Amino acid sequence: VAFGADTVEAEVVDGHVWRITLRRARFRTADSLGVGVPIGRLLSLPGIHGMTGEGALYLASPVHCGLSFRITDPVLDSPPAEWTTAVLERLPATSVVTAVLIFGCQAAS
Repeated sequence: VAFGADTVEAEVVDGHVWRITLRRARFRTADSLGVGVPIGRLLSLPGIHGMTGEGALYLASPVHCGLSFRITDPVLDSPPAEWTTAVLERLPATSVVTAVLIFGCQAAS
């Protein structure tokens, strides 16, 4: 999808945008999070947690509802059962955001 002088990936399911993927550093949140940001910046967010999917590690926080941040492939002997903050803090400081997924945010009930 053309987005100004750049492009973004939009996945369409049943005629509706299901997910948008940002892979360029140009796109940022209001607090300047995006591609290229070191993992340390994300670890300071309240409620940050890790999850795996599509063969990658993603971090998410309720502060940025609807967004998940793909992190450079972690080099671990074996993946943990749960990506707790303690486990995430052991990842190299050189780990950075390589993509941002936008799914939208459901209002709290």
